[in-house]
Parts: sequence; C-alpha cells; structure tokens
Amino acid sequence: MASHRRALALVLLTIPVFLKLGTEFMPAMDEGSILYMPSTMPGISIAESQRLLQLTDRIVMRFPEVDHVLGKTGRADTATDPAPLSMLETVIVLKPQSEWPLTKVWYSSWALIGCCLPFDTSRQTTFQNRNWSRS
Repeated sequence: MASHRRALALVLLTIPVFLKLGTEFMPAMDEGSILYMPSTMPGISIAESQRLLQLTDRIVMRFPEVDHVLGKTGRADTATDPAPLSMLETVIVLKPQSEWPLTKVWYSSWALIGCCLPFDTSRQTTFQNRNWSRS
C-alpha cells in the first residue's frame, strides 16, 4: 500500500512539469525591433542582392508600424559573420505601440505580408483606411 502512495505522490509531482512542456524557458521580450533574415538562391550577384534588399526595405517601410529599416547584404570581413552573400539581414525598428494605427481585425497588417503585398501588380492591392482592400 505504501508503494502505491509513493507512486501517486510521484505522479502528482510531475503534473507541474508536464504542464510546462512545450513552453520556452526564455520570457517573451518586446524590444521594439525585428530581425528579418531572408535567404536567396546561392550564387546571386552583388547587384541583384543589393536590388533585392532595397526592394524589401521599401516594402517593409510601407507598414505604418515601422519607424525605420536598416538592411545589410554581403558579409563583413570578420570571422564572426560567416553569412554568405545570399543571406540578407534587415533590422526593422518599430514605432511605439501607442503610435500604431487601430485595425478592425484581430491581427496586425504584418499577417497579410504573404498574401497581398502592395507591389504585387497581379492583385492590384493598396493599403487604405488601415485595412487591405483591392482596388
């Protein structure tokens, strides 16, 4: 009977650990910036990489939540930055949340970046009245 109680006590002690499974140890941090690091095809030229970075930066700047964007392509001449030319790095600095526009949806306009980018001429999308609409 004592072994049953010990087994039950052991199972009860594991419940808090079980409830924490799947969560991260690090707390959520809101530092006001996002690091965006897309990769292109290997062998991209320097000119094409620069053009793609500038295009990406212009697209990201269209979001009203963005304060400014800093992009880098290529690699620094150091051993601590082994990124290839095909990896772009963009730091997106956000405005304070009090300056963000109010939206009528439960998600920010960031969620729409994959479905209807403003430069997509086939869909003719524009950003009007703080909501995405087709023109």
